[in-house]
Amino acid sequence: MNNDDLLRPFNLELAKQGEEICWSHLDCPVTFIGVSQAGKIAFESENELGFISSSSFRMKPLTWIDGIPVYKGDVLWYRGQQFCIEVQGYNPTCEDGLIGIVVKSQTELISVGEQTSAPFYQWQWDKPKQVVKRKVWINVYSDYFYSYFSKEEADTLAGKGRITCVEREIEYEV
Repeated sequence: MNNDDLLRPFNLELAKQGEEICWSHLDCPVTFIGVSQAGKIAFESENELGFISSSSFRMKPLTWIDGIPVYKGDVLWYRGQQFCIEVQGYNPTCEDGLIGIVVKSQTELISVGEQTSAPFYQWQWDKPKQVVKRKVWINVYSDYFYSYFSKEEADTLAGKGRITCVEREIEYEV
């Protein structure tokens, strides 16, 4: 469900530059026409022309991802991959897609500064979690245990009463 409270406030300069606007409370198209001498916003909406306070408008997002509006300049992560983009706008060659410049990459397949695009459903707000596997050695005692990243370290630091040393592979997210 989209959270309309997260829509960005109306920005007159962006509207003058052609950025799309929307109603703050209605889901119907609205077009910015200009500003009256009294400071009211001239608009067209559903074949109706009018003047109204700028507080009735918000900046229209490019799309919504996970209920959050997406605007030019936002940073999104590619699902399942280790790179993110700064959103530039719609992708003209891909229906329902975004285009952006890679600003961070942890893969050799795509470089920072490259332009890339994908459908909306391929993007997410948060960096995907990376699962790391690692071997540890666990010194087991009657009342407690300690883990180490090498067998040598576990043996060197073994205390009195060690029952055993167990090797295990663990997984954790970073």
